Amino acid sequence: MNKLAAFTLAKPYVASALLLVAAFFGLLLDWLPISVAGLLALFVAALAAFHFARNRAAWVKVLLWLPLLPLGLAIALMRPEGFSYPLVFSINELYPGGKPFDLHLNTAKALAGYAVVIWLLGSAPKQMLVTGRQVFVWPILLAGGLLGVAIPLLGLEWQPKWGLHAMWFLLVNLLVTCVAEESFMRLLVQGPLQRALQRFGAAPAAFIALTVTTVLFAAAHSPQGAHAWAIYLVAGCAYGAAYTLTGRLSAAIATHFLVNAVHYLLLTYPL
Repeated sequence: MNKLAAFTLAKPYVASALLLVAAFFGLLLDWLPISVAGLLALFVAALAAFHFARNRAAWVKVLLWLPLLPLGLAIALMRPEGFSYPLVFSINELYPGGKPFDLHLNTAKALAGYAVVIWLLGSAPKQMLVTGRQVFVWPILLAGGLLGVAIPLLGLEWQPKWGLHAMWFLLVNLLVTCVAEESFMRLLVQGPLQRALQRFGAAPAAFIALTVTTVLFAAAHSPQGAHAWAIYLVAGCAYGAAYTLTGRLSAAIATHFLVNAVHYLLLTYPL
């Protein structure tokens, strides 16, 4: 094995070690519950096993992939009694007459999301339908289409808001929420499903993978009411479509972030 190959192979191990060190400091600072930290260690190990099984038989890959879904969801959604993730800011009104809003840093969700990026991003083959400038255009079009549906359906109003809290929201939303959710949905669910179903044809594989991931995305957000369900389904479809069209995780993240940024900065928030 040459030095370059050895270095490439070592990179996920080094990055995972740094991630686990970050988790250890999270425990010390009480930013991470110990029960979730244990699940995170199992999740990283399972990701590594799935990564190295990419050239194995299909049944082996499926067997190693199955525990990743419940582990990832448990890490992101688990809230042990008496524990709160670190508070970034708390504000009584984001704008006159608005609702109070607290922004917490979900360290477990962030660490799990970056673990997926570490182990699966480099091994995900790009299956793109568009190239060139369209790679940058589609996230804008999809984000605009989603907002065009959400504004009348949810009754969102023009409520611009700025300040230090906006900067913190954008930073946390991009680096935690969007990266974590999109890495999980695209690299761990949509991409593997699409590749596994290629035997049925490229178009059916892409459609089924996008449909499954869209429903999972909506269900993971536990929407309340038919309108909220509809918006989360459209959102999951838009973010998944960005990934399907471009083959890039960054396109899905960009679409997700554009929607959240416009919603927070210019419209009624929170609902």
